[in-house]
Amino acid sequence: MKRNLFSFECTAYKNKHLGMFVSWMILNGLIADKHKSNALSVLMKVMNKEITGLEFIAIACDGNMKETDFNDEGKLFAHYYLCCSSNNDFSLYTKDCLTVFRKSLSSILEVENTWINYQQIKPVIATKFLTWRELQNNYCLQK
Repeated sequence: MKRNLFSFECTAYKNKHLGMFVSWMILNGLIADKHKSNALSVLMKVMNKEITGLEFIAIACDGNMKETDFNDEGKLFAHYYLCCSSNNDFSLYTKDCLTVFRKSLSSILEVENTWINYQQIKPVIATKFLTWRELQNNYCLQK
């Protein structure tokens, strides 16, 4: 059974909070190999914090990040964190952003995609990743 691929558009006015997630994915080696060969200089700028994940999406992905822009582990984690929800309303990542930045859903666009804000959400993403990875390992052990 084939899973549905996800895609999200990020601009200065739409889904810009996802740029911080993309920064985390890049800095943690979960980006697709195609970007390591086709957009290495842009990846290095993110790694050196010269540009943000949002700018990476604009430059390397024409403003539209897709599941195929992540490596295999990154795809699975992104699907879990960006697409899954405990009660099918908002993604786990959106809920975390609302909590960390103390915003309502209508004001999530007010969260600036900056490295300062990234530092606030970074430990939350890392914790969710470790939890997700543990869930994956437990699932594999049960098989």
